Amino acid sequence: MNKNVLFNCLYHESSKASYVCLVENILLCKKCAAEPNHKSHPKEEMEIFLKNLKTVSKKLNEFNNTFELKFQETKKKTLAVVDGLIS
Repeated sequence: MNKNVLFNCLYHESSKASYVCLVENILLCKKCAAEPNHKSHPKEEMEIFLKNLKTVSKKLNEFNNTFELKFQETKKKTLAVVDGLIS
């Protein structure tokens, strides 16, 4: 595996992955992306895929933070109600 390449082709470990096969969810170099068994599959260029992944990851993180905040607020209110019932 080429340690200078961040993402390698599944079939050619010394080749940089240029595409993500959206059917098989695998990384492909330019040569593999053009081969008949992958040519018809929808693909996304790595640069675009990583940019989209970063955007989705940021949105998920924001959602998680909001969820955690709301959960803590609900937990606090629930414990206050339970405490009031017990007292």
